[in-house]
Amino acid sequence: PTSAPNQTLIYDNHTYYQSVGFHKLWPTYADPTSYPVLPIQNEQGFTLNMELLEQHARNLAVKYIHCQKNWKPSPLASIRYLASYNEYNPDKIEFSANTLIPYVSYTITLPSPTLTGNYLVLVYDQDSGAYILSKRAVVFSNNIAIQADINQSTTVLKRKSSQALNIELKYDPRQFNVQ
Repeated sequence: PTSAPNQTLIYDNHTYYQSVGFHKLWPTYADPTSYPVLPIQNEQGFTLNMELLEQHARNLAVKYIHCQKNWKPSPLASIRYLASYNEYNPDKIEFSANTLIPYVSYTITLPSPTLTGNYLVLVYDQDSGAYILSKRAVVFSNNIAIQADINQSTTVLKRKSSQALNIELKYDPRQFNVQ
């Protein structure tokens, strides 16, 4: 989207619009109190719920921005990390009823990216191009499995002070160029 005058995109959790009320981003398969962290194997993606403290609905859209490890934008085109067009509209819009402050609630279901990494989820107004909200999300892969066992000492007098911790890392060496 083209930004509205005097708007700078901030690659962090940020509200650009003073009427933004409640907002939350979470993996669709998880509880809404979960952090926006998703395993790459999960195909359900993220759910975003937000409220604008207004009487009328806006023409909102959401997009992913792939970021590098330092949360700066990566040069990747969205076709490299998404299987669909990178613009998503609200699935559900609900208006408040009998409230002191009117609000509109938006729920947007986003697909899972096809590439691991850091993502900025950007909500913007399609009519003006103005940024509304940005949220950080992470998509990861489980490349290493960790198994740990604690064993007591075979000497009775040392059982409370001398335990052995055995840690086993299971991984595919081809993923890490390990010989």
